[in-house]
Amino acid sequence: MKTRIIIIFLCFALVWCLVLSRALYIQVLPNQKLTHLQEKKYQTRIKLNSQRGSFLDKDRREIAMSQISYSVYADPKLIKSPKATARQLSKHLGVGYETIYMKIKDRNRRFVWLQRFIDEAKLTRIQSSELAGISYVQEWKRIYPFENLYKGIVGIVGQEGNGLEGLELRYDKWISGDNGKVNVKRDARGRPLNIDGMIVTENQMGNDLVMTIDTDLQFYFETQMKETLAKFDGEGAIGIVLDATTSEIRSMVSLESQRRRDYFVKQKAITDVFEPGSTLKPFVMALGLEENLIMPNSKIFCENGKMKVADRWIKESDQHHQFGYLSPSEILAFSSNIGIAKIGFQLGTDRLRDGLIRFGIGQKTQVDFPGESKGVLHETPWNSHLLANISFGQGLSVNALQLTNSFAALVNGGLLNRPLLVKGRRNAETLEYTELERAEPTRVISKKTSDLLKVMLSSVTHEGGTGVNARVPGFLIGGKTGTAQKASLKFRGYEPNAYLSSFIGFIPVHEPKYVIYVMIDTPKKSFYGSQVAAPVFAKVASFLARKDGMVPNVISDKNLVAGFEKNVRPSAKGKKDETSAVAESKILSLRDLLKTPHLHDDIEFIGKGSKVDFMAEEEQVETNTKKVRVYLKSN
Repeated sequence: MKTRIIIIFLCFALVWCLVLSRALYIQVLPNQKLTHLQEKKYQTRIKLNSQRGSFLDKDRREIAMSQISYSVYADPKLIKSPKATARQLSKHLGVGYETIYMKIKDRNRRFVWLQRFIDEAKLTRIQSSELAGISYVQEWKRIYPFENLYKGIVGIVGQEGNGLEGLELRYDKWISGDNGKVNVKRDARGRPLNIDGMIVTENQMGNDLVMTIDTDLQFYFETQMKETLAKFDGEGAIGIVLDATTSEIRSMVSLESQRRRDYFVKQKAITDVFEPGSTLKPFVMALGLEENLIMPNSKIFCENGKMKVADRWIKESDQHHQFGYLSPSEILAFSSNIGIAKIGFQLGTDRLRDGLIRFGIGQKTQVDFPGESKGVLHETPWNSHLLANISFGQGLSVNALQLTNSFAALVNGGLLNRPLLVKGRRNAETLEYTELERAEPTRVISKKTSDLLKVMLSSVTHEGGTGVNARVPGFLIGGKTGTAQKASLKFRGYEPNAYLSSFIGFIPVHEPKYVIYVMIDTPKKSFYGSQVAAPVFAKVASFLARKDGMVPNVISDKNLVAGFEKNVRPSAKGKKDETSAVAESKILSLRDLLKTPHLHDDIEFIGKGSKVDFMAEEEQVETNTKKVRVYLKSN
């Protein structure tokens, strides 16, 4: 009997030990499976947006920033009367009753967003209603203080806080903080256990990014482009301002007419390509000069306005243009198709194509913006007709930024830079600023060729030139007009009566600070670039001159010298000084100055002002060339 009792006791003791061991295993020792089941039953995991870094313009003004907002969610299982709740929420949130009811009627769901990023006024009304199963979280909302001004550049973010377009997409990892995921706890009946009905998370903030854009210029440029677009009834417009030395993008405007749906969104300056037309002619001229195939005082016969190439005829853009012999500067000033085609023939297909590639034509600029198109530059061999067409800007395609950046290399001394929109980042907490690493520029032409091109391009804006409407009072500027036929997207060839009217130029001539590109897509009331785009350039260039406080340095026709008669300057002792010579002659225009045999040597502008003090000529013994210095003085 006693033995039986002991055995029964031991059995019960063993059972209790097993139960206690199991309880100890469940309650004390960690178990991932049980923890997961617990979290699934008593917690809901919500992803919340972190505070993204801000985008700042070059003057550190915020153009994209994050602001605290509130997002309302529901637990349908806890809602007693979905219809009554939907009616109240519809009034508070300004959302249709059916929309809300469809979200909360399914009681098997435990979490559903009702509305994201509401303001505090709406939140207060919801709190006062004390609706069961309705709660909210605090998160960050992206706002743009300048509204649509930067939409095509900065882009947009999605509701989950990730970049979808523009710089928000390109630099998403840089400006995104650590997106938080919070667990919304519930009691035994499944009701949310929030602190004062609100969840607040503190995550690491993203970096602020400092852009190269000038907000004042962006606003002014866009205003002028809108007015021009409306005035000429165009389908779209593109405008770019680059720092001529660094290729930092100071302004980039991309507009569509009111008839288009993607108004202000698509950045056509980077994503769309087109034929450059006559704005490509300066590049062909530069390559001809660089290869010593032509000289500034060369004369090229332009066939009186009509030239046969293979089985086709090439004509000037205007039937009234029946040019005979023209100098290179006159070819640019009058925008002669035949003259530039003949220079293209001298270069040949290989040298012309290789030269255009060096300028970045047919290549991506590698700008820090998504979706860039590289354009089209066909592989060789080219037939003679295609060679002629490419010489005056047909048969190839570029994007606007690509063309503007390449043009900057023409006039900044011959260096091709990589354009950029973001130049540095700033720690949002410590405000420590770090400049981003930049790519080294590539030399594409010599400084001598670049300096000569600057003077030649300035002749385009003189009386008789196609760019006379681009002139800026008080400043000598240079540039090139373009009136390109618009390629059809539906069939081979060009759209009838559709043109891209453009002007690309720089200010000032002697030391370019800015390169400005203006293009109006398919203007209806006029189509010449000289009439449509050149006046916009003049206004924007004038604005920049005033904003930067540039000193006027215009060289009027009365200040310019056409020929040189070497007069030796006497020394203090009355003897002749053989080391210097002063140029004195009759006063003529800059175009006449370009015709002199001296200007194919080397020209240098010295000083600033509105008048020419004197011009000097020096022999370069080592290179067997001459250097001409133009000394400027103020009034």
